[in-house]
Amino acid sequence: MNIKQINNFLDKFVNSVYGADVYIVDKNGWLYPKMIVYPYKFLKNSKDYDPEYEKLLYHDNFVKLLENSLKYIGKSDMSYNRPEYTLSKDWGEYFNDYLKNLEYLIPMFFDSDYLPEDKQGMVEDTDAKIGNVWFTGGYRISGVETNIEPELSVKIIVSKKGKDMIHTYSPSFDDYLSNNMNVDEQIELYFDVK
Repeated sequence: MNIKQINNFLDKFVNSVYGADVYIVDKNGWLYPKMIVYPYKFLKNSKDYDPEYEKLLYHDNFVKLLENSLKYIGKSDMSYNRPEYTLSKDWGEYFNDYLKNLEYLIPMFFDSDYLPEDKQGMVEDTDAKIGNVWFTGGYRISGVETNIEPELSVKIIVSKKGKDMIHTYSPSFDDYLSNNMNVDEQIELYFDVK
């Protein structure tokens, strides 16, 4: 059975049973299992949130899903590299709206009373744009009660003065955001310079 046949099986079986998109990539003989991640399915504040889908975004659950699926075609002993996640281009309404809200709110922070009076209005280029977005799968750590949760990371591009102001007054910035929007704990923000 070749990779194309295995992927056809995974596409039909895994999607119908688990609601996930899983496939295997062959890179010079090395097999890499991948799962396409749909933010709207795992972000708890999304109307399309699915707790069963979120469970699949933990590394050990992804491996079990893969092993359980491959046994149906006699490939349970198939060796492959560590599974990886690929972020879907379909981010869903909730995540897209969240990003638009960030782009709207961040520029207003620089003139807000969350900054000391002498710092308000100092940032002339207040534009904020969404840069790269990436996903990190979750991990269960044995012997520890807390897990590393799956999360999205968002790079926000701002001016150098804007980035410096956000970092210098990060508690005020956090307060500003939490008082003006529902901050999603599953989304981590990073700032970079234009």
